[in-house]
Amino acid sequence: MTDNTKSDSSQLTIIEQLFYTLKQDGIEASLEKHVNPDAVFIGVREEKSDHIPIYGSYAGHSQITRFFDTLNSCFDTHVFEINHSFQDDTIAIATGYFHHKTRLTSRDFRSHWACLCHLGNGKISQYRFYEDTAALEASLTPFPNL
Repeated sequence: MTDNTKSDSSQLTIIEQLFYTLKQDGIEASLEKHVNPDAVFIGVREEKSDHIPIYGSYAGHSQITRFFDTLNSCFDTHVFEINHSFQDDTIAIATGYFHHKTRLTSRDFRSHWACLCHLGNGKISQYRFYEDTAALEASLTPFPNL
């Protein structure tokens, strides 16, 4: 996996810190450090889907843990890059690129992405991730029997 994150966590935005600690320390530690207990994470679309397991809204650490567990079960990440990142007292924004191999279909899923987080008390209170949903859906949808 290509990792384009900085090594000095003191200079990272909260989004960079979240992704860095997810990789280094695991989900629970990362949420404890960077995410408010009542935070809401939106997995690309707010509405749940029977076909796209990451779609939906996830409230609180236990549901957000389930969201990240679902991501890990769906994708084998080959590249995850953070290209730009910005933060002030109320929001954090990051953009980048990823390349996943979809575990269900063995298809590649490549996309540029953006993440917008609202902050409260120095932690993430809302997280919304944007990516190429057409490519996501194509990568997770099995081909029909011909």
